Amino acid sequence: MNHLITSTEIGTIKAFKNIPGLIYENLSDNVITFTNNKKSIDNENYCILSTDDNENIYIGVLKDSTVTKILYGSREADISKWYSIDIETPVNKDNIIMSKENLYIKYPENSYILNKQNNKKTIYKGNFLAITSSEVLSLENGKLQRTKLN
Repeated sequence: MNHLITSTEIGTIKAFKNIPGLIYENLSDNVITFTNNKKSIDNENYCILSTDDNENIYIGVLKDSTVTKILYGSREADISKWYSIDIETPVNKDNIIMSKENLYIKYPENSYILNKQNNKKTIYKGNFLAITSSEVLSLENGKLQRTKLN
């Protein structure tokens, strides 16, 4: 039988696309738990950000409730073997956006998106709405703005 979620306090939950199982923040015990392999990570200073099509997990390293670094790797590998992406200016985890190909950091106070794969910045006008594979969508003075990604 697979590991069941038994905590009464659950934070972020993410599923894997091609394999059974979940990863979730067990807030009762301060651990990040994998349901199918009974693995867990102390999450006192971590938060779950996302999973991708290659079954990688993305976890934010927290300091003062903001993400300062992103760790990612296979759920099968030990977290000490995962890759690391530094974030120069700490951000709220809601400002980290995953697409199929890229990882973006949104800086709404400065109206730009930073692609962490190529370090290219895209400046947009108005309030951020969404990101597609080719553009940033924003709303300025009631009008939809489309800004091509750099």
